[in-house]
Amino acid sequence: MSNNKWLSWVETQAHQKPEQRTLGRRAPLSPVMRSASSSTASSTATSPPLQPAQQQQQQYTNTRNVAATNEMLDIVLPNPTQCFCRKQAHRVYTSEYGPVLVCSNFDVDPAATKASSKYVCGFHVHETSWIKFCDTLRETKHVNIDYVELRSCPLYNFTFCAIFRTSNNFDMNPPIVLPKCFCHKPVIMRINRSTHSISFACKNGDVDGAKKCSWILPAHQVAFPRPNFNIHNCVSHDEYMSRKQETLTQKVLGAEQSAPPGNPPLPAVPTEGHQADLLATLSRPSSNNNSSTLDSISESNVQQPKPTSTMKPLIIPTCVMAKRPPSQPVLSRSSSASSCSNVTSPVLSSEAATLSSPPPPALGTKTDEQQQLALLKHQMSKIRNENSQLKSTINAMTTHFQDLTSKYDRLKGKTTDLQTELHRSKNEHNEQSVLRINCQERLSKIELDVVHLMNDNEKLKEEVFVMLEEKSKSGKDEELNKCRLCFTRNIEYCLIPCYHYAYCQLCAQKLTECAICRTEIFSIQKIYNC
Repeated sequence: MSNNKWLSWVETQAHQKPEQRTLGRRAPLSPVMRSASSSTASSTATSPPLQPAQQQQQQYTNTRNVAATNEMLDIVLPNPTQCFCRKQAHRVYTSEYGPVLVCSNFDVDPAATKASSKYVCGFHVHETSWIKFCDTLRETKHVNIDYVELRSCPLYNFTFCAIFRTSNNFDMNPPIVLPKCFCHKPVIMRINRSTHSISFACKNGDVDGAKKCSWILPAHQVAFPRPNFNIHNCVSHDEYMSRKQETLTQKVLGAEQSAPPGNPPLPAVPTEGHQADLLATLSRPSSNNNSSTLDSISESNVQQPKPTSTMKPLIIPTCVMAKRPPSQPVLSRSSSASSCSNVTSPVLSSEAATLSSPPPPALGTKTDEQQQLALLKHQMSKIRNENSQLKSTINAMTTHFQDLTSKYDRLKGKTTDLQTELHRSKNEHNEQSVLRINCQERLSKIELDVVHLMNDNEKLKEEVFVMLEEKSKSGKDEELNKCRLCFTRNIEYCLIPCYHYAYCQLCAQKLTECAICRTEIFSIQKIYNC
């Protein structure tokens, strides 16, 4: 029966994909007791692979947020950042992760007499991403459990979960050296099934029938022995700044080399230059058609300005109007109507307005008529001059408008190119961020493995040293228990009357006097060691 079960299990494992097999999964580096529901595992094994769009949508919908309590905010929000000891966190610099904030006791000399320097808390965050997270937390008051930067370091993820009393699907490891419980054994990390909070307890706490103790503490209250090795490769501040400057210089040089050589710099765009020109032109006292000029420019069709009320109060020769025949007003009205349909200048408009006005009463003399005619001619010449000035202004503004339109088209094309470049740069930045997090995740795992191996090496060295000491002591004891004559058999007899206990049975029977004090031997006595 058992053989059939074994064969069925082998067939099931053979039909599964490599990433779904339990043997292909990486075992955690530290003993962790995690509760996983069987329904989740079965649904994961039987669910088909999702498309990239579905995976992105599912990842967005599965983003979990929890509300932060005041106790959590007291640890996260203080500036400067505090560790679990409620002291200012110590900053160390790494070449791969940037500044890292750890327990304040790391700043204390371990050779000091204080006992606090021998223990540290489990606080460990990457300062750059931690500051961004804290800024978001201040605004939203919600904690994103699946913060992507937590993938870069298991100890960073452990600190995050310890602060917010939660857990996620990322790799999580406590500090390298674990404290010992009352049984003098290293404690293990537990994850609560209901609240997902992290705590440390006795190794045999959940083992029935085993010797156990009542040692248990939340993760943020545990005092860990100070490790001999750092997880990340720490560098000095000067070396970190020099490497950072070299990296920025390489990025700038790479960007300059990747840019096309024939791409000239963008010209400076005057934001208010054309507006100032328009205001200066339209604010002249001789311009009587501001609204019509602006309308003509906005519609990009140069039109002649319409007559306004400012051109109506002209002096009209009443005597001339009085001597006109009765049929002249009819002709004048027809001519004014035809002139209004084909308006080309303010002068014609003014003449049409003059002819269309009702004839005043016939008054005045010939001298008055001549004065009025001279004054009218002066007004006409003045209007013609103003009309010519307005035409030149309109032509200049039309030319300037065309220049601005062409410049707008050029800037619009360059803006489109820059938007395309910005979109490509954002995509490259996102790809580099994903690659950086993946590389940091792999690097942190390697660093943890290296630190574990170094700690195991130190433990083996201590064990070897203890064994050598024991061996040396046992060798000296064996030499002391050997006979002083043959040095092969153990000491069993003493001599009488000198009582020297230094001979085996054969040597004691052969001697006539003691080899140590030269005293004559009367008899020998066997000594029994218990």
